[in-house]
Amino acid sequence: MIKISRRQAGDTLVEVLLATVILSIVLSGAYTLSNRATRINQQAFERTQITNLLQQQAELARSARDSYNPQSPATQPWDGIVGRAQGNVADLGTACNDLSTLSRSGAFHIEPNLSTSNGIDVINLFRVWTEVERGTDSEYWDVHVYGCWEAVGNVPNNFTSLVIRLADPS
Repeated sequence: MIKISRRQAGDTLVEVLLATVILSIVLSGAYTLSNRATRINQQAFERTQITNLLQQQAELARSARDSYNPQSPATQPWDGIVGRAQGNVADLGTACNDLSTLSRSGAFHIEPNLSTSNGIDVINLFRVWTEVERGTDSEYWDVHVYGCWEAVGNVPNNFTSLVIRLADPS
């Protein structure tokens, strides 16, 4: 016969429930941290992508200015860029709130061959455009490059910009 001792101890229901609660808290914390890290990583990726696109537009404008030859009577890429200059570039304001209706007067995009095209360029989820104005000193041009995009998750649309000041080559 098997003897059963009254001193045998096992896990009580309370202990099992307590262990389950602690495990649930730890797992939910790890899940929350993982989601937050993924969201931050995605935002950094998006910001890197848009920064690269804006830098590309700025470099194309700089390249058009550097290739300008004042001795040449032919129309040059730099002429196409400064020909789109505005008296004053308007503040971005709330333009990026609704990307489906985003429009800006004076907006253009510089193509890799240094030609310009009207309007705002849509590259994946990003809207990128350039605007130009004469600097306060007539020896300079201010090239404004803007970008708007719809971020992942329930956050408002993001936007960024950069301005480069280029000396007039003529």
